[in-house]
Amino acid sequence: MGAPKCGTTSLANWLAGHSSVFISDPKEPEYWDFDRKKGWSSDINRYESYFDNADERHDIVCDASTAYLRSKVAVKHIVEYSPTAKFIVGLRNPVDLAYSWHGELLVEGCENVRDFETAWNLQGCRLAGHEIPRFCPDSSNLLYGEVARLGAQLRSLKEHVHEDRLFVYTLDEMKKDPNALWCQLLGFLELTPSYVPDFEVANRARSVPSWISIGVRVVADTKRRIGFSKGLGILNGLARISSRERRTVFPPSLRQKLTLHFREDLELLSEVSGKDLSGWEGKY
Repeated sequence: MGAPKCGTTSLANWLAGHSSVFISDPKEPEYWDFDRKKGWSSDINRYESYFDNADERHDIVCDASTAYLRSKVAVKHIVEYSPTAKFIVGLRNPVDLAYSWHGELLVEGCENVRDFETAWNLQGCRLAGHEIPRFCPDSSNLLYGEVARLGAQLRSLKEHVHEDRLFVYTLDEMKKDPNALWCQLLGFLELTPSYVPDFEVANRARSVPSWISIGVRVVADTKRRIGFSKGLGILNGLARISSRERRTVFPPSLRQKLTLHFREDLELLSEVSGKDLSGWEGKY
């Protein structure tokens, strides 16, 4: 599933309620993106153990990692491992995606620059290996322009995946008519419409104190390293208690700058996805 901040957590939660679907634990194993530097190591046996509780009731087992889409190698390795694998790809206006991703990294403790425009302008410096936060294991996460370059990413994915094994949706479609999207997804996965989710939205924008963010990151990476997949207990509880919906102002001048930055890739995305995304281009 991908890209990040495109409703994938909500979609995974919807699917998890269907009796024929098993979602891995953790939801995002991040195994196949071997080209990313992570704060933990893994192997195929550990990865497969995340699906140990799946049984004959489950026609679909799902790895909901969002980093695979931008990986240069993940899709190729997934198809080699499972030639019949299906892929679900969520899309979003790249300007909003980049901004939302910055907020997510702040919450996770991977970003220490709270002003998005400043973080955006630091990309060149960070590409050269400078100004990397101490608790950010993968500096490529800080390259917001690359993370949100969905046209090139989807084109690369389609080089390895046939159209009939690919389901592409936009966050706008999910918000506008979640039931219609759900019915389309069931058809794609060949699942019976025996269950209707409540269509709650997961992962609303939020902000937490930096000390909690760093604590969550350190504990999460430690648990990954030792192969423990369960939740983060008290730290996650503190994050939920301390979080608040974040409604910081996105300056129109910056939005226009980013819209122009993504224009060429957005045209490519519209072409490879077959979707009319013209509304995104003019959204200043």
